[in-house]
Amino acid sequence: MAHTHKTAQIKARIAEQARQEEEARLARVSSARTRSERAQALTSLRSHQQQECGPHVPDEDADEDDNAGADKDAGDDADDKAGEEGGGHEKSDEEGGNDEK
Repeated sequence: MAHTHKTAQIKARIAEQARQEEEARLARVSSARTRSERAQALTSLRSHQQQECGPHVPDEDADEDDNAGADKDAGDDADDKAGEEGGGHEKSDEEGGNDEK
């Protein structure tokens, strides 16, 4: 918290300047005419955000959730491929007839 009125004013002024700078960066992105100008503005915006907040580090819990879904999806794809290649035993039993009578 601010100890004096003057430090409160300084902190408010710094916050206002930061807000104005951020608005200016966003305006550059939206006013970019070409893809290269837009890419340059976005790169500048991202690098400034990384300087302020640090690089993005995903949570460990989020990684586990993402990997669990990826493993499940990979298993589904493997089952589909086996069925397409004729590796499924269910089809061969139905088509081949019954040897037991």
